[in-house]
Amino acid sequence: MKYAILSSSFDAFCRLSDYAGAGNYEPFDAPSDAVAAVVSRRCDALLVDRAYVLAEDAQKRAAAVAYIIAYGGSVVTPDGVLGGPAA
Repeated sequence: MKYAILSSSFDAFCRLSDYAGAGNYEPFDAPSDAVAAVVSRRCDALLVDRAYVLAEDAQKRAAAVAYIIAYGGSVVTPDGVLGGPAA
C-alpha cells in the first residue's frame, strides 16, 4: 500500500514515514494535494497523524474523508482507520 502523508509537524512526519515503511509513501504539505493523490489513485490511502490536519472545521474534514472514500481510497492514522476500504 502506498500512502500520501500529511502531518502536523516534522516529528509526526518521521513517525508516519516509519509506519508506512521505506518507499511506501509520498509526503504532502497541502491537504488538497494529498487528497488529490488518493482520489487519482496515485496513492492508496491518506496517512495523517491527526484528523484535523485535513481541515480545522469538522464538516470540511468529514467532507474530505467522504470524498476520498467515494473514490475508493482510505484515510488512516497510526491508531486506526478513519474510513475507506482499509477499514
